[in-house]
Amino acid sequence: MNYDTDFLGFKGKVSFEFTYDAFKSVASDICTYFKKNSSSGQKLVIGYDTRMMAKEYAQEFSRIASGLGLKVFLGNRCAPSSVMVKNALHKKSMGTVVITGDMHDAAILGIRLFDDKGSPVRPSQFTSQPSNKKKLPKFKDCLKTGAVEMFDPCIIYEYLVSQMLSSFSPTNSENMVFSPLHGSGMWYFDHILRNFPVAGYTTHSEILADLGGLELDPSFHTEQLYQDMLATNSSIGIVLSPDCSTLNCLYGKHRLTTKESLQCMSKTLSHIKGSSTRVVVDKEFPLGDMPTESEMSIEWLENGKFHDELKFLDFDIAIDHLGRFYFHSQGCPDALTASYLLTYFALVLSESNGAISEELKRIKKL
Repeated sequence: MNYDTDFLGFKGKVSFEFTYDAFKSVASDICTYFKKNSSSGQKLVIGYDTRMMAKEYAQEFSRIASGLGLKVFLGNRCAPSSVMVKNALHKKSMGTVVITGDMHDAAILGIRLFDDKGSPVRPSQFTSQPSNKKKLPKFKDCLKTGAVEMFDPCIIYEYLVSQMLSSFSPTNSENMVFSPLHGSGMWYFDHILRNFPVAGYTTHSEILADLGGLELDPSFHTEQLYQDMLATNSSIGIVLSPDCSTLNCLYGKHRLTTKESLQCMSKTLSHIKGSSTRVVVDKEFPLGDMPTESEMSIEWLENGKFHDELKFLDFDIAIDHLGRFYFHSQGCPDALTASYLLTYFALVLSESNGAISEELKRIKKL
């Protein structure tokens, strides 16, 4: 298993690079790092998504952490990495570990890891440890002794998102379609937005243990998303990658560009905050010229230094070299929050924003 800077963790092809021995070795190194860089009483937050065996490997990671003397909060349901990071920050934990997969290959499984500030942990920050011959405790014993404590990651997450969307009062009556591609974002999007008067339709409504041969890149599913929108008389559609790191948004048949999505979300956050938004962009991403807007200030980061500098900055929205969105000074790609903000914009603010308002009106007439 190798560390991938785009993946923000270690990953490998199941049964080839990602084997149990490789997993146990990497997990031991990660746990040793967190043990050396934590305060007394802090726990490690561990989560998993809908990938095959992700839950079982998360439980195994909990056993390894417990065997090395760490206390663990383990999610009791699948969750995107961004959801687990938000929980870890709220709990003031020593860090976050998420067992998840690649957005381009369903055969890839990996371990994402973040520190106590929500920033990615690089392998240069820890060293390999000799193999631990100590017998690991059984998972049920970890639960019994309290070394591993199960928790529902949606409780804190719902509270945090509800605070952000406290002024969410739709002025438009458009229907919308949300497609999580069998990923863990499905339950969170449905569960949270059902508390608001949104007429929505979720496609791919089953959580699958194995994504199999499904093409995981959202851009390959926009045509199907549009067909689902037509079938449900919806004018807005959002499709997320299973790990909730990237998304595509359709207003009618028009797919929002990264620049358009940024403008919509910046206007939304400015409306919510009552002040301008601070945006950070990796120079390597071809965002192009941005119009001068009072609600947005942009800082450009040098190529190759995005994550190294991001953890020291205070920002509302950030965009990395792959066009992934980050929010609220956290170092984990978060397309789920992006989907909330784009929904908010379309249903609350679009009437006052010319081009998109006209597009939605045109769709409504059709």
